[in-house]
Amino acid sequence: MRGKYVVIAILLVYIVALGTPVGAQDFKINSPLGSDIDNIGDVINFIARNLLGIAIPVATIMYIWAGILFIISQGNPGDTQKAKNILLYTSIGLAIILIGGGFVDLIQSFLEAA
Repeated sequence: MRGKYVVIAILLVYIVALGTPVGAQDFKINSPLGSDIDNIGDVINFIARNLLGIAIPVATIMYIWAGILFIISQGNPGDTQKAKNILLYTSIGLAIILIGGGFVDLIQSFLEAA
């Protein structure tokens, strides 16, 4: 247990001593998300844009799967209800994601106006 703390202490000393040059006036961490990310609002917009790009193909696949379940259910109430639930929850999730981007823009416009 004690050895773990020694390793952490050595790493911290290494990072502090060698990670920043002595006398460095300009210290900047480059964002792995891109150069246009400057604040938390930009991070939220980045996540919303990328989430939308993933959600639409996934929703399409789920709609196709629900249609297949409807076809192969052959009137079985349990399978039909399962397909209806997939359609319902996929629609709700997609609506939340689509509304989410507009909601973020709405909040940003309120904050910028104030």
